[in-house]
Amino acid sequence: MSLNKKLTIFFVSVFILLSLLMILYSFIHLKQIAEAHIQKDYEERLKIVVIFIKNKHQNLLRTGMENIYEDLYKKDLIRELKASYYKNIKHTYPFILDADSNIIMHPTIPSAGLNRKPSKDEVFIYKYITTHGRGAFEYTWQGIQKWCVFEQFKPWNWYVAFSVDSYVQYDVLNQFILKYSLFVIFSSGIITLLVFRLLKQNVLTPLSLLKDKCKTILRDEATPNLLSLSHQDNEIGELAGSFMDMKKELIRSRNKEMEIARQREKTIDDLQEALAQVKQLQGLLPICSRCKKIRDDSGYWHQVEQYVEKTTGARFSHGMCPECSDHMYGDEEWYIKMKERQAQSKKKD
Repeated sequence: MSLNKKLTIFFVSVFILLSLLMILYSFIHLKQIAEAHIQKDYEERLKIVVIFIKNKHQNLLRTGMENIYEDLYKKDLIRELKASYYKNIKHTYPFILDADSNIIMHPTIPSAGLNRKPSKDEVFIYKYITTHGRGAFEYTWQGIQKWCVFEQFKPWNWYVAFSVDSYVQYDVLNQFILKYSLFVIFSSGIITLLVFRLLKQNVLTPLSLLKDKCKTILRDEATPNLLSLSHQDNEIGELAGSFMDMKKELIRSRNKEMEIARQREKTIDDLQEALAQVKQLQGLLPICSRCKKIRDDSGYWHQVEQYVEKTTGARFSHGMCPECSDHMYGDEEWYIKMKERQAQSKKKD
């Protein structure tokens, strides 16, 4: 697998992993923020309901006849709350319990007095609320995950709660996470593409060029691209410079090898020629016992120097040996004096 493919797979994997980690981290972090914000929001909603109940109770106390008008005020209060909150019930609403876990107000459960047996889910919810008095918790109601915040209204011993479906509770958060995830994926993709492009421009492309030049480094080809790379003040420039030095060294080595090969061929030719000449001089040579002429293979007689020059390529330089000199000039006075001078010179040495 090529380096380009390996790096592409690596960057795609890193991009996917980083995107998932960023989304996961953001979801956990934002969920904590959202939970605190949502709890505060519904605590404010609950506070509005409790304040409304307190105002009704204060109005009742001002009459001075709370024992007479208490039930009337309570009914009137429940009617106003239902008119305000139960007209367009969706997935969030207030409800009220008394100290005996009887329903005072609820959009779907009948009020007390109908001899209705509560379900297991209702018993758990009522018990939790009446036991703790104030707080927030999650629970399951008819297969739906819900969350509520509650508070006790002590004058009437009521427990006022505000309930919301969990998926509604996090609906805004989920929408934000979706938009944020798309933004993270888009941003990570752009950053990854930019990094990959820079890497390809500054590393992959030069490496590809160097790879191609390695294949043709012993050929006499122009290398302007490699020369331009060698001018860069970084590791790629150093690597390109090393390749150019290597090419010069290889060319010098190649030229030296060629010169050695030429010299070797010349030496072989000289040796073969010498061997041929030696072969020509091998064997018995017919020579005249009187004039010392030599007979060739064709039967012709040649002077010794002519025959040797012809067969070996050697050239003769004529001179005279001492015996012949004595024979020819031994009676000459100049020759006798020259011999005496040579003898005296040898004695001095």
